[in-house]
Order: sequence, then C-alpha cells, then structure tokens
Amino acid sequence: MLNKIFFTIDNDKFTTLKTAKGNANALNAFTEINLQAYFHRPEPFANITYKLSDEDEMNSILHNNATTKNRDNRMLSVIQTNLAHHLSYYLSELALSKYGGDLVVLNFDQHTDYSPSQNPKIGCHNWGLFSVQRQRTYISWFCKQDNYVNYIIRSPEISQNSPSSLTFDLLRRYLDGKRIYLTIDLDVLRGANRTTYPEGLVVFNELTTVILDLIDHFENNIIAVDIIGLPAIPGFATDIFKGYLNDINKLITLFNDHMH
Repeated sequence: MLNKIFFTIDNDKFTTLKTAKGNANALNAFTEINLQAYFHRPEPFANITYKLSDEDEMNSILHNNATTKNRDNRMLSVIQTNLAHHLSYYLSELALSKYGGDLVVLNFDQHTDYSPSQNPKIGCHNWGLFSVQRQRTYISWFCKQDNYVNYIIRSPEISQNSPSSLTFDLLRRYLDGKRIYLTIDLDVLRGANRTTYPEGLVVFNELTTVILDLIDHFENNIIAVDIIGLPAIPGFATDIFKGYLNDINKLITLFNDHMH
C-alpha cells in the first residue's frame, strides 16, 4: 500500500480538493495536506515563492504531516499546481531521510527546472540546482522546451545536455544501485493544453511505457513518486481540468497496480 498525499497550495484560486474528489475517485484515498500558508504567488502570474526563511521549517512541516498515515510505506504525492514543483525537492529529501543511500531525482518535465537565477530562493524553475547542491544526481527528461534539449544530467561530477533521446540503457547507468525519486509534471505531455505553459512532445502511452520499464527494473530502488501539473491559472475550461484528472487517475492506477 502506498502512502497517498494530495498537497493543495491555493484553494482560493484553484479548483478545490472537494471538487476534485467529486470528479476523480482515485483521489478519494488521498490525505490532504494544505500548504497554502507557506506559498504565495506574486502578481502578475509569477513563480510561487517559498515564504519560509528556513528550509528546516518546511522539512519539519512535511515530517509532521506527510508521514502520519501509512508512514511505513512509500509516498505517492499529487501536488496541486506545477508552480509548486519545487515541493518535489523537499519531498525527495524527506524520502531519502527514511531510506538513506545515494539519490537520483528523475524528473519527467518539458522544462529542465535547472535554470540559474539571481534570486537565491528555490522555485519551480531552479529546484534541480538545489538537489545537486545536496550532492544528488538530477535528471530531467523530455525537456524539449528548454533550449531544445531532450534531457540533462547533473551531479557534482556530471554536466551533460543532449538533444538526442535518452536510451533506457544509458539511463540505467545512472540508476543502478541508487535510490530513485520520480516526479512527473503533466506539462511534458502533448495535446491537452494541460497547463499555461506550451505543451510537451510526449504522448501518454510513451510516458507510461517508460514508467513501467522503470518499475520493472528498479521497483525496489524507487523510494517515492509525485505527480504534478494542475493548470496554473484559475478559470481554465472544465474539459481541461477533467483531462488533468483523467491523466492523474490513470497514473495513480498504474502505481497502485505495479508498486507494492
């Protein structure tokens, strides 16, 4: 059984968890943790900025809340909006604190989330940098929108970009013997205008095939998973929101069926 958490960020501006549960049975089994008090979004629509001054405070919040139910099981998180994708940084460190070992963060995303910034605060655009600063390996795959690369691999020892496809055999070189944190941003997918960002280039079946290959080879190494990508601007059409929930449902079912 997975420890299932739904992180809500801004219930005033986004569709509420209650509405989401009404339309998506897969979310009924999730425990809600509302982090609205710890994130804010400056206007106009800019990156959500982490309000707390101390990283340890956020880690304490997650330790005290996200592990209270089914704490002995691996965590499957759904994060309300991809403007808070940097929450994956904290969740990956939380998971690693339980399991120990060398960590690879594997991010399926149409952006690298590794953009240097003059702003020293962590954000959804640069959180991969913070993982590498903690001596982690960070891989962002299918990131076609950032300088037209297919993937980046970063660690204290590695700095690699490539416009070519990342083969599974190459990926295995970086994953063998490591702990794996898997994060899936739905903006990586093609065709549904799932977020305010340009759509990605990956079809859903391609994504799930890769995920199933990962689970088949590395199930015991995967320490936690998150799914993210709710439309970032309020007022998105209902059919877009339903498309998001449909994708979420399918991915939740996949992980329920194949991770134990």
